[in-house]
Amino acid sequence: MGHIAGKRILRHIENDLARRNPIFLNALRPNLIQAYAHLDSPEDAQRCYEAADRTGHEERLDWSMCLCLLWSTRHKEAQAMFDKQFVATGRAMPVMFGKIMARYASLANAQAAYALFDTMKRIDSKPIALCLEKLAQACALDLDTDRSSKRLAEVVGFMRSWGRNPDTRFLIGLMHGYNKSHQDDMFDMVASKVDLDNAKPNQLFKFWLVTMNNA
Repeated sequence: MGHIAGKRILRHIENDLARRNPIFLNALRPNLIQAYAHLDSPEDAQRCYEAADRTGHEERLDWSMCLCLLWSTRHKEAQAMFDKQFVATGRAMPVMFGKIMARYASLANAQAAYALFDTMKRIDSKPIALCLEKLAQACALDLDTDRSSKRLAEVVGFMRSWGRNPDTRFLIGLMHGYNKSHQDDMFDMVASKVDLDNAKPNQLFKFWLVTMNNA
């Protein structure tokens, strides 16, 4: 019922602004697209996206629609759109990779996460901490342990080539994955490597949460 009322309100806002202030409506469309996505209405988001005047708002519109598809069940369409509108045009930003990687980790879609990582390497995009954390989680969720081990070693190798080592956040990502895939021995092994003495307060809290979930 809440979703129905929410969609009705958003449509009313669209119709009202179309009459009163179409310029403001167009600037607002990326936000409306994401709002429709959160209400599980990709069809309304698509309609809003296609109705937009793209002048001056192209990147925000494309990214909002990409996120909408990603949050729905249309993940392949989202990836294809990201590849075409952002990777191929040089507009892909590290934070975008991070958000997409987080979604793939939440879906336990290790192969999609690996493909996204390969794209990052190909275009030489250095990952943000969120991306590495979620990539670690995706590796740990991969039930093909041989492939997972090879990919994880590859990720660590590339991290070091970028001047980074597996830090507390990366290790906690692994712990989340091993917890969800019920690989308790791997979970304990990674947990023993976390440097709790030098961890930040938010990292200590995340460590405590994942440890409690694994208890």
